[in-house]
Amino acid sequence: MHPKATAEEVWKCPTAKDAGESVEQRPTRPAFPGGHSEPQGMWRLATSVGSRHYLDLIFWNTFATVAGLPATAALIGRTPHGLPVGVQILAPNFEDATAIDFAARMAEVAGGFVAPPGFD
Repeated sequence: MHPKATAEEVWKCPTAKDAGESVEQRPTRPAFPGGHSEPQGMWRLATSVGSRHYLDLIFWNTFATVAGLPATAALIGRTPHGLPVGVQILAPNFEDATAIDFAARMAEVAGGFVAPPGFD
């Protein structure tokens, strides 16, 4: 375990391509209109930047999962609607504590977790 993980010891990448919508923007609309009746390859998500393919969400997860690296998500800010925006922190193999330590340091700077509006 590194007592003080530094930015050079970890790889930082997005947790997802979009932060999503506020509760006010989609109070009752399901994420997948029509349910899951279509094959997964055809699923689309409505996002604040337009329609995206469902599997776009897992792009950034693959770096940690395929390589078997430890990863931790940390808050780095909020959208104008108050939703949390995160970063995925990947550490070297078998250095889980490095990713966790760096995430804790980022949380101190970003102010920690606060529930978004409507989720209090």
